[in-house]
Amino acid sequence: MVRAYSTHSVAPWASKLLAAGLILGLSVAGCSSSSDSAGLKDAGPDGGSGNDDKTGGDGDGGLQGDATMTGQPGSDGSAADACASVSNPCFFAGISCNGTDLVTCAADDNGCMVQTSESCETADTNVCDSGASGGPACAYDPCAGLENACDTAGLSCDGIDLVDCAENSDGCLVAETTDCTTVGDNNSCDPEASGGPACVYDECKTDAGEAKESVCVLDATTCQADILVTCSDDAAGCPIATRVDCTMETDKNSCDDSSTPQCVFDPCKGVTECLTAGTTCRGTDLVVCAANGDGCLVETITDCTEGGSVAVTCDDSGDPVCSACSDDAACTGAGEGDRSCDGNVLETCTDLDGDMCLDLLREDCGDNFTCNSGNGCVYSGSDTCDEALAAGNVLSGSFTTAAYDTSAEGVTNDYSSFVCPTLPSGIPFGAGAPDLLFAVDVPPQSVTVVSFTGVSGFTGTGLWMLALPVCADGDLSAEEQCTGLSADKLRMANESDETVRYYIVVDADGDTNVGSFALEVDTRTLGCGDGKTDGSEECDDGNIFEGDGCTPSCTLEEGYACTGNDPSVCTRRPEENVCGNIQCDALPSGAPGGTVTCCTPDEQCGVSLQTYYGAGCFLRDQEGVADDSCPPAESTNFFLATLQGCCRPDNKCGIQSATGAGCIERSEAWLNHQDSDYYGFYPEPWESIDCTYP
Repeated sequence: MVRAYSTHSVAPWASKLLAAGLILGLSVAGCSSSSDSAGLKDAGPDGGSGNDDKTGGDGDGGLQGDATMTGQPGSDGSAADACASVSNPCFFAGISCNGTDLVTCAADDNGCMVQTSESCETADTNVCDSGASGGPACAYDPCAGLENACDTAGLSCDGIDLVDCAENSDGCLVAETTDCTTVGDNNSCDPEASGGPACVYDECKTDAGEAKESVCVLDATTCQADILVTCSDDAAGCPIATRVDCTMETDKNSCDDSSTPQCVFDPCKGVTECLTAGTTCRGTDLVVCAANGDGCLVETITDCTEGGSVAVTCDDSGDPVCSACSDDAACTGAGEGDRSCDGNVLETCTDLDGDMCLDLLREDCGDNFTCNSGNGCVYSGSDTCDEALAAGNVLSGSFTTAAYDTSAEGVTNDYSSFVCPTLPSGIPFGAGAPDLLFAVDVPPQSVTVVSFTGVSGFTGTGLWMLALPVCADGDLSAEEQCTGLSADKLRMANESDETVRYYIVVDADGDTNVGSFALEVDTRTLGCGDGKTDGSEECDDGNIFEGDGCTPSCTLEEGYACTGNDPSVCTRRPEENVCGNIQCDALPSGAPGGTVTCCTPDEQCGVSLQTYYGAGCFLRDQEGVADDSCPPAESTNFFLATLQGCCRPDNKCGIQSATGAGCIERSEAWLNHQDSDYYGFYPEPWESIDCTYP
């Protein structure tokens, strides 16, 4: 289709410029006349082109071709002063289009090149046509700004709508949409109909055009984990899925899809413990992976140290065998835990692998720590927080502190009003409440978890802890660098080879909000596959297998989302809303923004809402009724919703999710909620509570 524009004439003075052949089709807005703007020199005072070649040959980045600059006074006469105050100078005389604006560069009364702009959006024009026969000009395009404009003529389907893209009376392509459910007995749009896209009747959809409940995407029997999904035609000839849990069938425990999908008994299920036959070392254990009588690979483990009674290790330098070990040469005559300094490197004699022989552990204390043979790596950084740290407030290792009392004498208020960027809305906490400062020294390749315990006396938003990478010491700008905020526990990982110090502020909300608490400190070695998501790990589901959402290197597999709980639970986010060969229903109307369709671990249709429930995937449409005996989850934040309680058919109280999942059992909801954006704004664990379903 060729559009016909109605071009309107330009101003008489512009026509003269056109007739003079000065139009280049190029204008430069807001340029100065200095030579460093684009490698161009000032034009001469006579309005000519000046003395410089503009072909770019002098290396100044000049323009290619025969472009001529006109009208701009030179820099050696008084005429230049008249152009100094020009607000919209330009270099090249001409007319061009900038969107719907017609832009003109021309000399003013002082001979200065000035750019002016004219909007083409008037009563008679609506576009700027840069390809007009007489040069750029305002024009009228009947197709500009039309509602329902489309690009390609023809019929197509948009869900259950038939879309007809055709020319209107002005020759413009406009889309006309027809809801197929309003045409005869049709309920769908078929893009592959024999005569082209058309409204049709689909026996697998309801009259409203939605997929029938449990309709199969493929008319075939399949295995989804241990669920056998059988598709059988209903009276209308539409395949409907029936799900059978093979683990609940007599003498069956698995679904086998190696040939004809069916429930079978797999003698290796729950028995197979290894993947490859052979002998390996696992620490001081000699591990043999071999087939048992049923052909299942099982592990036989031999403790080379015989329960820690002999100095023997598992040696895998050749064929793995139990072999006697000896102390590291540097630890000859030393005892467990003996330490010394080699410059600023802390050397510790310790049994690293449990083989009853001492190994030499070398730890570079780094720039902010000094090696001390008696105390290890001792902090010596430039922070002044040491003055604010009370005795015993430096945490490391694994232990539980004695109780702290925020109302005790000497508890300061230097950290009383912080804002943590990790919060969804940057809500401040701690205004005016007494608080305490702690330091946490995390060893190399380790993670330290600090948790509240024995908390009592606090009200309102309760007690919070804030992790800082630097010492705040009254400087609130440092507190805004917080790396974590929690009403429960903070996890600080150190993936470097040097000890790292973090600072923790323990605070509450309100001037008189005081109480007591203790801290549990747990330090462990970083490791993928331990069921704890630490450091740069994106997930950790407690194994090192592929295809379950979390890779053997603890990164997220494409198409999955994993919770941050320990261990991670990973579930699929299907592109076509298909779970276990079943077409999932569309999300319920009114579902909060961010609600997505997901597949539960056994491949049933589910829903997820990150803001309230993290990456957890809940089975859709779980039954439940409102029940006053089932407590709601009330937020401490005025702007967040109260999640109402409900009673489930299993006689357990639930939380109404308002996302399509229905009534979620309270403890399950809480487990997933801890990984949500709003964790901490709904206090107290939502513990399991019984109720009586009507």
